[in-house]
Amino acid sequence: ASRAMRELGVDPPAVEAAAEEVAMSMPARYRCDACKAVMFNLHEQLRARQPKDRRLRQWEYIDIFEGICDPSRFSGYSVVKAKAGEGHLAGPGLPRKPPTKAHGNANMEKWSKRLGQMCRSFVFEQLGEEETYDIFYASFVAERNATVAEAGLNEALCRNELLQCSGQEGESEVVEMIRGRAFLERLATKHGVSPETYVAPRSEAEWEKVIFAMASRILSHRKPEL
Repeated sequence: ASRAMRELGVDPPAVEAAAEEVAMSMPARYRCDACKAVMFNLHEQLRARQPKDRRLRQWEYIDIFEGICDPSRFSGYSVVKAKAGEGHLAGPGLPRKPPTKAHGNANMEKWSKRLGQMCRSFVFEQLGEEETYDIFYASFVAERNATVAEAGLNEALCRNELLQCSGQEGESEVVEMIRGRAFLERLATKHGVSPETYVAPRSEAEWEKVIFAMASRILSHRKPEL
């Protein structure tokens, strides 16, 4: 497999790193609760740092977002198993409390990384830093002035704009397909190729080549860690 990748001009470690990144993505069944958890943390942290008499400057709220979306800020989350059916994400801002036993620590680290990744995706990619702050600030001003509450960083945003919460059974699959295609089209544009490059119908062999090339581009676009 490594030889085949090299023949395609793709570095095997790059593919492995990209595969690991996919493995750390939030499972679809937990995304609604995960989004609520992210919104809760964004709102609480922004509210704690928000001056009463002015907007935060751009560099200020970007610095706050960088801190909030660090995985360490989501260290109190994990999945608790339900008596029947699948488990539920638990932690601050959610109805359920996470497990307190020692064996849950490693599990919590996995979920904190996933939540941090979702936070960065919402703030820096899907919404944008300025819009995220504007949504918060509008609700902050409304609350301060005791006027009609503006929509803020909450469940409604997760459901209506970010499309993380399915309203009906069976709807989630459609939402996932739409979101997946939109993501691949944005990724293609980011990589400087036509959106159809990552979504057009192909044979399995052709898809393997595209995925290998995609993985290489993802790694080449990453910012070096300091």
